[in-house]
Amino acid sequence: MNMNYMDFVNGMIKRIIDMTGYGEDDVYYTGDREPSVNDTLCICLPEREGCHETIRVHMSRLFVSYYIGKYLDDLAEEMITGILSHLMSPVRKQIASLDDYSIARKMLFIRLLNIHRDGVEENAIYRLVPGGDVAQVVYLYLGDFGDSSEGSVMVTHTLAQRWNKELDEDEIYDEAVRNGQSLFQPKIYFLDNILISGDYFGEDIDMITPESIKDKYGICLSTSNRTNGASAFFMPGVAQKLSYLFGCGIYGVPTSIHEVMVHPDNDIDPESLKSIMSETINEATAESEILTRDYLFHYDPVARTFSCI
Repeated sequence: MNMNYMDFVNGMIKRIIDMTGYGEDDVYYTGDREPSVNDTLCICLPEREGCHETIRVHMSRLFVSYYIGKYLDDLAEEMITGILSHLMSPVRKQIASLDDYSIARKMLFIRLLNIHRDGVEENAIYRLVPGGDVAQVVYLYLGDFGDSSEGSVMVTHTLAQRWNKELDEDEIYDEAVRNGQSLFQPKIYFLDNILISGDYFGEDIDMITPESIKDKYGICLSTSNRTNGASAFFMPGVAQKLSYLFGCGIYGVPTSIHEVMVHPDNDIDPESLKSIMSETINEATAESEILTRDYLFHYDPVARTFSCI
């Protein structure tokens, strides 16, 4: 097995396009050039009855399988088999028919997106983070398809009406907020541990103490499956716990939709953080994964409020 990481990624993209007939705009990589937390391959499925679905695959995990002996062609075929199984699955047919909110409500969650992208402002159920251009958007989780891939679909006004024309969208949003941590467990990743071990799976926030976080360099907030990680900043109780650990309010630097770098607000200038964010985004983040180029998140533990600054 002699491919480097990016050769492996590009080889996988080519095979998926060849095997599915999808366009180059439908299969793309948004991560770093080396295995990392930011390692997502996106596969946009054909639109079906107003539903737009994207399967996201963790390429660094697949690269480990390749490195220890699996063939690239076999990995690609397994992925395509999983996608085809999903396209034919009863769960997808239920979601596409939009006839049972009692089932779908348990799979709602929040994803952060820029308000100006993907039709969010016009079509989505969302709440804007005060002061900025980042929206907390309601999504529907479609499941884990094996081999590190999963799917989700944005919940639009049309989709909500097909569930129930009388359904209150505030209720849908609140349900998504409540469900988030059961679908995407928030995790802290210390960057020095990531550099040391490729098998590092992060830290449970409830297990971290003020002493263990003190003087740590590079504190990344994401989720257990390393997708949708920026939303973890807004999950109930997460920012309050991090503020307790630091003993002050916190800034969140959204380097992509999948992670937020966390900093205490008592010893760093937000403008300096914005400069660091801009450099990081320009160097390592694909355009489709950028949340914002202009704003940081801030949490005030006394007022218990979020804002963009």
